[in-house]
Amino acid sequence: MRAGFARTETLPVRVDFEALDRPGDQALLRELRAGPPSLLTVGRVVPSKRIEDVVKAFAYYRRAEPLARLYCVGSHDEQGPYLASLRWLVRRLGLGGAVTFTGQVPNEQRGAYYRGCRVYVTMSEHEGFCVPVVEAMHLGTPVVGRAGTALTETIGDAGVLALENRPEVVAEAIDLLARDTPLRRRLVEKGHKRAADFAPAALEARFADLLTEALSA
Repeated sequence: MRAGFARTETLPVRVDFEALDRPGDQALLRELRAGPPSLLTVGRVVPSKRIEDVVKAFAYYRRAEPLARLYCVGSHDEQGPYLASLRWLVRRLGLGGAVTFTGQVPNEQRGAYYRGCRVYVTMSEHEGFCVPVVEAMHLGTPVVGRAGTALTETIGDAGVLALENRPEVVAEAIDLLARDTPLRRRLVEKGHKRAADFAPAALEARFADLLTEALSA
């Protein structure tokens, strides 16, 4: 409005569900489902994503599930200081072998990680939308995130949002969603419905409606 526009609208980022709906890496999926409970976070390994907070929450969660694993899927600078600090934290917390930084992976493997891991976790402090949480909800993985930024609006009531950055509290939320409980099943269902709001067909219809309104004004 300050720029002189009486009304503005926002359209979300288009999420490519089709790429993840294709048959994935079945061997990886079987390995994940047959093993101990696994947690997942997806995105570039950069400081704003606060991967260290995910690792700390994971360390608390391991007290309930000593064999649990954490997969950090996304591009990273192998020689960079941030990844070095994360690996130091993993060693310091006694998580060696339990945390895997996969680097960037093809869609077939990314889909398998979403389907095979029990909970998706993000503690990012800077998000304009967060495509991975929509992908997780679409593929039936319940989400635990940090309240704030755009995550609160993107997730809606389809996940658990931590109001405080306390690893023990986040770990408790993870434990609740990792178990086969009515809460998990309810949030998986809500996640499917929330993700459908961002499906390409839904966004195209919304864009057409806005365009029609603008042209007829």
